Amino acid sequence: MKCLKVEEYIKRTTSVKETDVLRQELQKYVKSQPGLQGRTLCDRIIRACNHQLGVGSPTSDHVSVLIQLVELSLHGYDVSEALVAQSSPLYMEKIIFHIVKKLSSLEAHNQCSHVAGLLHDRLSVAQQAEDYFALVRSCFSVLWNGLSATKDIQILNPHDKLHCQMQALSFLLLLDTDSATPSISKAPIYTEDAITEFESNFETVTKDDASFLLQKMQTLFNRCWTGSDGAGSKQLSVASSIYTLSEMALIIVKMLCKFSHYDLASTFLSEIESKLKDIADCQCTAVVLGKWAVKIHSTMKAGVESGPALTECARALRSLSADLGDREAHAVLEACGLVLWAVESDHSNGLSGPVLLAFFSFLEEHQEQIIKVLKKSSTCQAELSRLQQALCINIYQGFGFAYESMVALQLENSEILDRVLLYCQATAGQMMTELRKLSSESLLVKSVISLSNLACGFYNRRLYDQAFSLVEILCRELSKNCPTSLCVDRLNRPFMLAVQTSRRAGHLERALDWVILWLKALGDNITSHMAEPVSLWVKTKTDAARNSEEDIRLRTLHDGFGPDVPDERVMLCLLEEELRAYKDVAGDTSQERYNTLCDLLDICHEDSSHTHLRAVYLSEMAQVVCYQDFSEQTDCTAVDFTHEALRLLEEEPETPENADRLKDDKAHALLWLYICTLEKNLQAGIERDKEKRESREQSRCSASPIGTNDLDYEDKQKTQDIIPVYEGLHFNLAEENKLCKPLERALDEWSALLQSKVLPSVRNRKQTCGSLAVTAALFRLMAKPLKALEAYQLAIGLSRELADAPGCATSLCQSASILLDMGSPDLALAQLEQAEKFLTSVPSADGPSSLSMTAVLLKAQYCYSTGQVDRGVAYLCEVLKEMNKQRQSKSLYLLRARTLQTCSSYLSLDSDALPQAQRNLITQHGTRSLDTALYESLKLLCSLLVTLVGKGLYGTNNNNNNNTTTTAAQTHASSTKEITWC
Repeated sequence: MKCLKVEEYIKRTTSVKETDVLRQELQKYVKSQPGLQGRTLCDRIIRACNHQLGVGSPTSDHVSVLIQLVELSLHGYDVSEALVAQSSPLYMEKIIFHIVKKLSSLEAHNQCSHVAGLLHDRLSVAQQAEDYFALVRSCFSVLWNGLSATKDIQILNPHDKLHCQMQALSFLLLLDTDSATPSISKAPIYTEDAITEFESNFETVTKDDASFLLQKMQTLFNRCWTGSDGAGSKQLSVASSIYTLSEMALIIVKMLCKFSHYDLASTFLSEIESKLKDIADCQCTAVVLGKWAVKIHSTMKAGVESGPALTECARALRSLSADLGDREAHAVLEACGLVLWAVESDHSNGLSGPVLLAFFSFLEEHQEQIIKVLKKSSTCQAELSRLQQALCINIYQGFGFAYESMVALQLENSEILDRVLLYCQATAGQMMTELRKLSSESLLVKSVISLSNLACGFYNRRLYDQAFSLVEILCRELSKNCPTSLCVDRLNRPFMLAVQTSRRAGHLERALDWVILWLKALGDNITSHMAEPVSLWVKTKTDAARNSEEDIRLRTLHDGFGPDVPDERVMLCLLEEELRAYKDVAGDTSQERYNTLCDLLDICHEDSSHTHLRAVYLSEMAQVVCYQDFSEQTDCTAVDFTHEALRLLEEEPETPENADRLKDDKAHALLWLYICTLEKNLQAGIERDKEKRESREQSRCSASPIGTNDLDYEDKQKTQDIIPVYEGLHFNLAEENKLCKPLERALDEWSALLQSKVLPSVRNRKQTCGSLAVTAALFRLMAKPLKALEAYQLAIGLSRELADAPGCATSLCQSASILLDMGSPDLALAQLEQAEKFLTSVPSADGPSSLSMTAVLLKAQYCYSTGQVDRGVAYLCEVLKEMNKQRQSKSLYLLRARTLQTCSSYLSLDSDALPQAQRNLITQHGTRSLDTALYESLKLLCSLLVTLVGKGLYGTNNNNNNNTTTTAAQTHASSTKEITWC
């Protein structure tokens, strides 16, 4: 056979027939033991075939015969090359690589796989020359990328594709030597991609599919361990490949466990373990952990305890050498990850106490291994970052498992709980420290949530000290440096738990200290998110007051900050919020409010620029001083405070910015000037009556002549009983008008403020609505219905702007009641119809509210006024029926009294206006007669009056009741409704 030029061989391979003829000729030639010429001839034929594969798109038959020719030429080339000195290294391998590349681009995957196998056999025994590693990498890249580009299952089915991917991985494993690659191989990463893709092609991986996968992996492993000929022609460095192969095996095992092929997984790992003992005479801890992971996954899925297996995993890690190599350490960590996955995959009901403790033991050893690797300087930066994240996740998972187990009520044993707490306390600080080294703020947020959940679990079990010990660690770390990505709600939760656990454990002073730390941790968000911490501050002080702990009770937020006081603006906001919170407390907080106002007035002193604020706080102080006797703490009376507040407000220059607020604050001050003056006059009258009563008692005792008969004694006794009634009657029209001036001015200020339709910019719109209602109620008590109506109309307008449906409906009902009393039923009906529209938007879960019943009662009164008795009786019976169901309260007592008064009105009608049948409808609810209705109504009103203003109102002589009279301000604080309806 002649040795032609490459161009001639190209001509002879242009068709399938010609190529096959050339193949037959070459086959005879190779059998005839060619000489030195055969090497050149085979080289030129291979290059001609390479050319033909790159020209156009050859048919599959043409490609097949070309590959047969290449294989035969390659054999002839090798036979001839043995007769001469070796040529340039990797010469022929590079040509074959180009053939592989062209076959991959043609998507001739079967032929490509065949030629790639030939190339791998040559490279596995080739000398690792300068271009060796570059060529091997290129081979892997071409094969892997070509397979990745093939998505059509018709071209390459999942099994064939997996086979080709395993073949590509065999090239990557050729690089897995100490000198060729960095410390960590990329083969496991690509293996995982291949397995994931293979798995995605099936709804479930059957046993046959799994067996096929294991067969391919075993083939790959055997090739790596013994070489392609199976006789050990060139073994790779076992020390460098053994750990990479074990990592790849763990990836396969994970997929097998997902589909419950536990026997296949265990057998596969046992074979690998046996092979390692035969080849390297060593035990691979990663494989051992993998076997335990299979055991854990299978037992947990079956609902069996996995504690012993986790204990064995911890023992295996504990027995490792202190100086593991990089690759062995990496393989061990991957095996630990598989164990974690096995535990995580099925723990919906939490872990029992013993299993959780065994799991914690494993986690501790796992964390120790990660820390050892992190301390090695040889680890690359990317791997360090990954390991740091793995360490944090590992610790974080421990808290998650503890919380889930606690929620599932698996941790009932106190000894187990103590050990769980001990582990969590030991790792909480470590987790926060390690998280600081990581840039992942999302993981930090998750960790904060997880630790907060665990502390909450202890809190819910009333283990307050244990909960605090956990959350304290977290809060102190957050106080040092709070990440910007942690939202305020997430930040608030652990601090809230710190305060609440301290409160529940009875450590009230500690609870207050944590409120201060909480406020400091809020940083720039302190003023916008201070409501919750300040509310807990007030609740804690309420607890202290209940326990008679005066030192804690009298402390203000300003005192709590000590020398580290925030700036003036922030401190004012905090103290105002504290004052607002005290107003929401049901009990007596006058002393606490007084102390807070003193701090506010200290900041807004006379020489400060806060003159407007000082006036507001002085007005607030007047309200506090009205409640109790503060003569031991201040020389000023409530009236003095209001006068000073009004003086400052009058002197305050009005600007477009402060005009609304100034009018509103003046109106509030004027209202309280009226209330405080009324209170002062009431107290003076009470004292005056008391002195007269005592004087009269003394004169009666000193001069008590013996009467001539019983009739004289009875007349004298009657006279003495009447005297106190008339002595208490003092009335001066001029003084009364003077007293009413502040209240009328307040109403004028609010009228001027609210005359425009624009929502006013006042300090607290809801408070302004309430003050308008109080003003209206006071005018109504003074028998000034028109003024009361004006105030209620202002309140209605403001409530409507604020979308306050209940407030608006209340004021409308009050207006309707006044109009009915004034004899204007049509106007009253218009108000009631508006009230009903607002009431439809107010949800009521426990049946009709007292407000809705009030509206129905007013309709009954309207019907009475207009002579519509039939309709009125129906409305009245509806209210009576509901009154018998409702729970008792002040508002319902008052509503019942008004209902009984309305009953008496209906029962006073003659039989023509109210037939007997309708009369019976009313009396069947317990109201038998007109007198009974009036009597019961009077009893209820008297009881309410005593509750609101005390027995002193009736001039009782009982010395024990001298201090029972409630102030006018207290009456206001009790309920605006009660004042109005009374």
